[in-house]
Amino acid sequence: MLIHQIVQTIIARNNCVKTQNHDWKRKHDAALKELARALPSGAGFDAGVVIDLGASGPDGLVLTFDFHPMDENGYYMPWIYCRALVKPAFDGITVEVTPCVDDGAEVDESLLEEMAETLRHALEQPKMELKAYTA
Repeated sequence: MLIHQIVQTIIARNNCVKTQNHDWKRKHDAALKELARALPSGAGFDAGVVIDLGASGPDGLVLTFDFHPMDENGYYMPWIYCRALVKPAFDGITVEVTPCVDDGAEVDESLLEEMAETLRHALEQPKMELKAYTA
């Protein structure tokens, strides 16, 4: 699954940072950019999804994104900055989306569940062939 490929690449990248292997760190950084492009973009995830390398590791993956929801009339509502925590589970992965709202606004739970399901679907896709390792 794509989630495994992302986490394995993060671990490899972090090992390169520790050992100061700059050539392979650059390759892993390029691979992570490719992998991030496979994450949702559009349909509310209008600015894409970012892998938080500092907060991610073997115990879980942290993704950040701005979500641009629409109301029932098709008008854009204010952007919602979100953080998703992805963890392994017995039956695959769990995805928990948390809004980071400064103004105390409520975010509909069903919208958070929809975001989590969209991310889960993307992360459960098959591994990708990466150009970063063949270039």
